[in-house]
Amino acid sequence: RDHARINLGIWGDDDWRDLSPSAQHLYLIILTHPELSFAGVADWRPGRLRALASGWGRQQFDQAAAELARGLYIIVDEDTEEVMIRSFVKHDGLMKQRNMAVAMAKAYAAIASQELRGVFIHELRRLREADPELKGWDGCREIMGNRSCDPADYPTGYPSTDPSVDPSIHPSIDPSVKGE
Repeated sequence: RDHARINLGIWGDDDWRDLSPSAQHLYLIILTHPELSFAGVADWRPGRLRALASGWGRQQFDQAAAELARGLYIIVDEDTEEVMIRSFVKHDGLMKQRNMAVAMAKAYAAIASQELRGVFIHELRRLREADPELKGWDGCREIMGNRSCDPADYPTGYPSTDPSVDPSIHPSIDPSVKGE
């Protein structure tokens, strides 16, 4: 990838406009990251991502990431250190071309996280229901039968039970409990 497609309709979406500036910024960093695959997956390395903007502290980053994860804009698997832009397959337009769909299917094969692989298939199936006439369906026929995972059922994986995360932002995290 040498460029990123950004759907300008994003600015008309009330949910997007309700996000904090930090959450919008983090989303755009992930979306435009040079290592984002054709499956919408990149390495989840918070320290490296924070280094892309001067003065971005860990707590502010964690709050932005948690906000995106709660809204299902991103799905994070901390175990495999991967992040997925959930709606990437829908908005990037890869399915409009057979060859790009083949590249997307190859990128899917490189996803380590079983959960993210399932979310990818879930989103791909949703797109097929919405737009069965896209040219790329033949290019990803082999993966369509794989397991699906509704992202609403997947615990986002971020933030982990890191005691440095502000519990007022993440009330389910008890900073007094270590190691859970």
